[in-house]
Amino acid sequence: MAHVTDHYFVIRVTDFSNSTISGKLIDSQTRQPISSAYINWSEQLKGVESDFQGKFVIERKGNLEDQLSITHLTYKDKKVVIDSNYSKESLIIFLEPDTLHLDPILIKEQERQHSYKFQGFRGQINDEIDAVILPVHLVNTFASDIMRSISVIPGITSTDESANHINIRGSTSDQHLIMWDRIPLYHSSHYFGFLSAFNPDILDQVELKKGYFSPKYSSRSSGLINFSSISPNQKDFRPKIQWTPFFVKGSWAVSTPNQKAGLLMSMNTSITQWLNFYSSRNIFNQIFQSSRIEEEKNLILDSSGKGPQIRFFDYQLKGHYNFSNQEELSVSLYSGKDVFTNDFRGVDFQSEDFWREFNWGLNMTYNKTLANNWTAQLELTQSNYHKKETNLLTEQIERWNFLKGSLKEFNWRWEWTKEWNNNQKLMGGFQRVNRRNEHLTQLSLNKNNEDDVQEKFSLNSTAFYLEYESYLFKNLKINSGFRYNHYSEAQRKVYWEPRFLASWKSNKDHWKVFFSAAKFNQEVYQTPIIYNELGINSSIWQLSNFEEFPLIQSNEISIGTENKGKNYQWKLNFYSKKNEGISAWKMNLELDQFNLINETGHSLSRGIEFYFHFHRRQSSSILSYTASQTLQQYLTINGGKYFLANHHQAHHLKFIQKFDFKKWDIIFDFRLIEGRPYSIHKGIASFFDEEENLIFYPRYEELNSGKLPLYHRLDVSINYPLVLKKTKLEFNLSFFNIYGQNNIQEILNIVYPPDPTAGVSQPEILTIQKRMLPFLPFLSLKMEL
Repeated sequence: MAHVTDHYFVIRVTDFSNSTISGKLIDSQTRQPISSAYINWSEQLKGVESDFQGKFVIERKGNLEDQLSITHLTYKDKKVVIDSNYSKESLIIFLEPDTLHLDPILIKEQERQHSYKFQGFRGQINDEIDAVILPVHLVNTFASDIMRSISVIPGITSTDESANHINIRGSTSDQHLIMWDRIPLYHSSHYFGFLSAFNPDILDQVELKKGYFSPKYSSRSSGLINFSSISPNQKDFRPKIQWTPFFVKGSWAVSTPNQKAGLLMSMNTSITQWLNFYSSRNIFNQIFQSSRIEEEKNLILDSSGKGPQIRFFDYQLKGHYNFSNQEELSVSLYSGKDVFTNDFRGVDFQSEDFWREFNWGLNMTYNKTLANNWTAQLELTQSNYHKKETNLLTEQIERWNFLKGSLKEFNWRWEWTKEWNNNQKLMGGFQRVNRRNEHLTQLSLNKNNEDDVQEKFSLNSTAFYLEYESYLFKNLKINSGFRYNHYSEAQRKVYWEPRFLASWKSNKDHWKVFFSAAKFNQEVYQTPIIYNELGINSSIWQLSNFEEFPLIQSNEISIGTENKGKNYQWKLNFYSKKNEGISAWKMNLELDQFNLINETGHSLSRGIEFYFHFHRRQSSSILSYTASQTLQQYLTINGGKYFLANHHQAHHLKFIQKFDFKKWDIIFDFRLIEGRPYSIHKGIASFFDEEENLIFYPRYEELNSGKLPLYHRLDVSINYPLVLKKTKLEFNLSFFNIYGQNNIQEILNIVYPPDPTAGVSQPEILTIQKRMLPFLPFLSLKMEL
């Protein structure tokens, strides 16, 4: 191969019987792979598209000299000349960024090219095996929240209105791994989960995996959401500032003139502690509120008390340095914190509450490209999570409890990759993970210590993993691998995680069929706080000790098909999953006085997922539907019979319609969801505790035998860009629940004991309906400098 100019290469071919040309596209500045580029032979309409790793394989027809034509909306076009001395080695082709960067998502299907403009995020969201490309601009409401965009993909559900408390294929929200630039996050949301902590302005791509993900990742049993930020070595990045009624965020990047080194920064802080708008008051008072606050609504208030307040901040930093074309170093830092306070004064009821949750992480990654398509990587990662809660409740007696929890994780990884010219890749690595977990719980009644529990755990593991990727028979792609885990604290010290994925596509890429089977181990998950009074995110991260808190093991199979046309795409999936080792601690302890905290059981999930995307020149539509069932079983709970899980919702229908006009666009987002299960109470029961005190509690029918009402909502978002000289403004006006549907999130029952001094001779039940998102206007202004 001879270099002629920046736009032309001469490649001599000795034998065209191979019939295919393979290659990889690389950004000439950042050295990152380029996806969604279109590669075809000159004077031919049909071609291929590069994948997430920048790779492509194109069929060679005929034996004459010809040119490969490479186009991408954000890079300069390039021609590659093929002649008789082509060496059959995989091509490495560098593309130069175009000066007219439009921040698009690019979707190319067959010979048709369609591009979209939207706020910030320059990548794409892929699920499963890159079968669905979701244009996140269609979910532009609430400042282009990426986690809300992900919820449009079938199989992704949420039992409340939060952006972060999502469930993947019947699993709970703690069973999927969330990573930001390789940093595992245990707290990735703000405002009780309503806002995610990810700034779309600095995102490069979002990788969503369900059913199968690489064995290099572990510690969760349902899926992977991997966020990757852009490289700061970009001369075209412009500072951005965004203002909303909840927060102010900004992003900025700087790089050296030769783009060898760069620094990227993003900061986000709440403003509700200073400016309390209608939207923020509605969110707090009517959504994600604690049982305490709902209870306070039913009591008589006096003029004292400051009421609830919440504040948050987060920042992300990324530094990048290219030693050469084959050697680079990147350093990423994440930090985020939420603080909540509540000071309530009633006539007979007072409370003071404090809650803080904090997560920070650091990652350093060194990459080196070796000879013959070998790549080596060394990675060091630290992630720390802390939570602290204090609750003081004064009625007839004074109840005070305190909890402090922490989880610290450090891991190092060495990884290597070998690629061959016939689209084969072998990846392997070693990983060492050290985790420490500490909990402190204190409880007192009338200033008498009743309980003081402190627990410390450590869990250290060493892992080896391999993954092989290859194309068989030209149209059949195979991914297979395994992960070997050795836990020093486990009685059974060896745990295997085999994973397999096969996908077949037709010659013209119209049809695709895929099958996956995988096993996952999860050694860290969330458990509720026993003495928590707030009910807001009332859980802490817990390490498995293989006895009281067992290792969760999940087995999942998935099969599906996909069809693409000129302006449409649809996909159909079937899946089945079984989780072993789930803890009864996740249950509501009020439902059964004999509910053993450390009892373990299993869950079964199965479902059908359907996705349809249709786009025209000025409009786009997405239809997403999931039909699923999630059951749980424990030996001594509910008579040992299966019952619906708390987060089960059988039907999820989501429809999004976007219209593009000359200067603005409008988006309609409708969803229809079956109500989640709840237990119907049928009276009050009581028992005597160890100190002969009479304890009252609600008596229920079978667990989760009832269902909340059908849930539906319509959101509308209007986006209007405006360019003033060198400054670009973008206005977003959103209306959540535009017709004010009164949806119910949960039904709680609280028993008040008899109070002879107040003339109450019998215990009484207070039933509280926690409602979800009311009608809510939201205004966002983004400025690009």
